[in-house]
Amino acid sequence: MSSKNLFISLNRELLAGGLNIQRKLGQEEERMLNYRNGLRAAVIRESRIHEKDFFEALDSLYSKTDIPLLKSETCVRLYVKFTHNKAIMDCLMFLARQFKGKKYAQDAEFWEKCISNLVLTSKANIHTKRQQLRLFAEIAKHLLHRFTVGQLDVCFRYVLDHSNEAVHFCIQKYGIGLGIHNHRLPFSVNTDPLLRCFEVLDRHDAPSELYEILLMNLLPEPQGSVLFKEGFCAFFAFLFDRIPIDKIKWLSMDTLERLFFIYENNAQVFAKVDYLNMEIEFRELLGNKPMEPIKRLDYQRFMIESLFKAYKISFYFAHNFCSNSLNPREKEWLIGLIQGKNLVYAQDLPFKLTKVQAHEFNFQGYPAWNEPTTFSVSEGLVKFALEREIHNPTFVNALVRRMRDMSRSAFWIKTTMSLVRNGLTADTPDLDELYDYINYQVFQLNRNIDFSQKKLINLRREAHTWHNNLLLVRNYGYSGLVKLPSLGIPPYKLEIKGKNYVLKQLKTNMELIEEGKDLKHCVGTYTRNCLKFGSYIFSLRELVENVESEELEEVRMVTIEVNRKRIVQKKGLRNRSCDALENHVIDLWRFENGLVA
Repeated sequence: MSSKNLFISLNRELLAGGLNIQRKLGQEEERMLNYRNGLRAAVIRESRIHEKDFFEALDSLYSKTDIPLLKSETCVRLYVKFTHNKAIMDCLMFLARQFKGKKYAQDAEFWEKCISNLVLTSKANIHTKRQQLRLFAEIAKHLLHRFTVGQLDVCFRYVLDHSNEAVHFCIQKYGIGLGIHNHRLPFSVNTDPLLRCFEVLDRHDAPSELYEILLMNLLPEPQGSVLFKEGFCAFFAFLFDRIPIDKIKWLSMDTLERLFFIYENNAQVFAKVDYLNMEIEFRELLGNKPMEPIKRLDYQRFMIESLFKAYKISFYFAHNFCSNSLNPREKEWLIGLIQGKNLVYAQDLPFKLTKVQAHEFNFQGYPAWNEPTTFSVSEGLVKFALEREIHNPTFVNALVRRMRDMSRSAFWIKTTMSLVRNGLTADTPDLDELYDYINYQVFQLNRNIDFSQKKLINLRREAHTWHNNLLLVRNYGYSGLVKLPSLGIPPYKLEIKGKNYVLKQLKTNMELIEEGKDLKHCVGTYTRNCLKFGSYIFSLRELVENVESEELEEVRMVTIEVNRKRIVQKKGLRNRSCDALENHVIDLWRFENGLVA
């Protein structure tokens, strides 16, 4: 019996069983499976079955029945004889032709079963990822306008069944980014199946969703060895460089965010790449001379520049992207540039840019790769705005570094320009105090202060007072002038051997602080002890005549703490013990005022 007659006879029996499937589902389904197995065995036994006969028989079968089970299972599982790529394509095109317009044509589960069975059945003949990528290109070429995007997604997912393997294959095969295989990057349009995929998509004007599917299927998970990640950097740049700008524009925000911020810590990846001693020749990609080795910094630059095709980006974007320092708002600006949008249209910019200004900002210092910046993108925008008015880059850098909370960039620009117009210069002292005071008033106390109405001298005075009070609170627990309780003992004056002494109580926190600073001990922190725990602080001083003014000045000698009419402690310079003369003076004062040692 010929192969064609064999198929026809088997089909008649199969159809006869299929007509009663609605009434006897269980029995007839088993019978169909038996016939399917018999047909499969016949195909295997018959070594000279021609593809044309096979498809004629299948066409006859499929035109006379509407049983999804038959279509999804039988076709792909019977078709084991012809497992090369051309046969797979024939089978896929047959499926597309037969099922077009049927009610289950949009059934994702049905197509997934068809294609997965087909690919898995023929997988033994697809030995390498290179063959899988070729099959991908063929599917895109022949089925682009026959299948829906969802159906093609299923095809691609099963053809590129393991994205990490696919990327590893490309890295190992072509040595992308790792200097493997004699340090060459043999990107060839004729041999690289990945390029063929992009060429097919581009030639047939594929929708953006297909580029998205290809990228997402090829992207690895954010894990793996450092070497793998380094190779992926170059591999990704190579992929993205081949997507037309009009397709990038329509990629979803989620996809772009995953593409560009896939790793939790890009800094480690890019820093490692920067230190690799690679002798790779980017002859075509960078236009270098044939034997000129690429510099490590140029590698990073190539990766960045390959991502931005419509607009050049400022080195603030480039450096912060590489160091993973972009905040969520800056990521949105960057993705907008990736999509080909002008920075003018970015949301939440600190100030309104014209197109000329946006162009100037993007090219400011570009490509200053040898000058790593410590400024964020927001700080770079503020710096750019100030430098248009203040022609002193060092002064502008000093001002920007003192600003806080760059989400309020517009406020900082307005305030700084007002201060400059009121006399602020690079020689103005205490810039830190001034900007800390402004930051405290506006961002911590939430005060709506218009600093443009304040004179610079008054603002500096306020900042100095605030800063001193802050130091008092930080170091001594109290700010401002605090009066301390009095023990009621008047100042005690005494002359011994021609020297005059005075012993008196310190009655404010500021006097305690000055005493502590002068004698270099901790009495300056005793304000709380005096207010809460009944301590009284006295100071023994020698009266010395000033030669120039001929007036008596007090020179501190000993600090004395009294609590409950008892002298608790007495300390001299740097907490030294009292000498005999000092003890004698203190004892005379103690006896006179009824205190206990």
